[in-house]
Amino acid sequence: MNNYLMSKKGKIMIGILFAFTAGLCITLQNGFNTNVSGKIGVWELTTLVHGVGFVGSLFLLFTVGGGGKGFINISQANPIYLLGGLFGVFIVFSITSSIHILGVAFATMIMLMVQLFLSVFMDTFGLFGLDKVPLSVNRILGLSIMIIGILIYKLK
Repeated sequence: MNNYLMSKKGKIMIGILFAFTAGLCITLQNGFNTNVSGKIGVWELTTLVHGVGFVGSLFLLFTVGGGGKGFINISQANPIYLLGGLFGVFIVFSITSSIHILGVAFATMIMLMVQLFLSVFMDTFGLFGLDKVPLSVNRILGLSIMIIGILIYKLK
């Protein structure tokens, strides 16, 4: 079993499992956040979410372990990338606000479309030190189908 997990197919399956788990958690978090923000406010919610996340992350770091090289190599990271956590503040605020206005499904469709377009752009040009992945007809067709799907969803 361990050999399979270390194989290319095993790593892909683990990646799919993590992506599935992330999608599940993001969707549930969006529902929770939208409910709570209606009671305490969006910026208060954002602060609460990140505070609880920080405590949970520290707990996992100290009980499960980091699984990496630790903070000793942090000086090797580009300082601008260390600000990535600030995106989380705007993510929680923007998602919660958009769901209040658009509803869960439509807001999620738009977010996914933007994420896919930006991801394809990042892959195509190898931004942030990522490997370049050439733009293909399949990728363009997939993005086009998503746009058509959103338009169909919003037809009245």
